[in-house]
Amino acid sequence: MNQPVVQKTIERGRALYDLGATAIFASKTDPRFHYWPLCAPCVGQGGKVDLLVAVHGTSRTSFLDFRDGFAAFGRWNDCAILCPVFPVGVRGDDNRSG
Repeated sequence: MNQPVVQKTIERGRALYDLGATAIFASKTDPRFHYWPLCAPCVGQGGKVDLLVAVHGTSRTSFLDFRDGFAAFGRWNDCAILCPVFPVGVRGDDNRSG
């Protein structure tokens, strides 16, 4: 591939997966754990941002709502939103609260 095509592919990937409402990611340290970030637009411009971590409750049904519920706050305050997902029974103990 020529350099302009490669660069355009990289930029498209960043726009789709790294900024705004992103895809869900597996932790590189322990892939049993996932996180779903929402990155403020200024992140793509190299700006400094604060981090807000929104942790779901035991039901885990609203972790996406947590992230999206803080979207406007993150946008107006140059803040990235991180919503970790903790699975039930990760230690083999059936602990629902993680």
